[in-house]
Amino acid sequence: ATYVEIDLDLSQTDKVVARIEDDGQGFDLNCLNVASQDGRGVGIFGMQERANLVGGTLQIDSAPGDGTEIRITIPLPINRSISIPAALAA
Repeated sequence: ATYVEIDLDLSQTDKVVARIEDDGQGFDLNCLNVASQDGRGVGIFGMQERANLVGGTLQIDSAPGDGTEIRITIPLPINRSISIPAALAA
């Protein structure tokens, strides 16, 4: 990849969304059903498991020769509160 973009969206009160996009070689999403013998694809399954553990979702868009976009959405507790340090609030 010659280009990578990472976005972290904290603007919504009910969820956090992280997006990673690149212009690399991409891959065939149909090949994700089973991890290969050499261990390729295991990292994606690990990301899916971790997102599920916290009630989130993992969405992957990719195609051979077309780069990849990964979007992770994690719900936040309804009663969350954010404390801003006094030094930053001024």
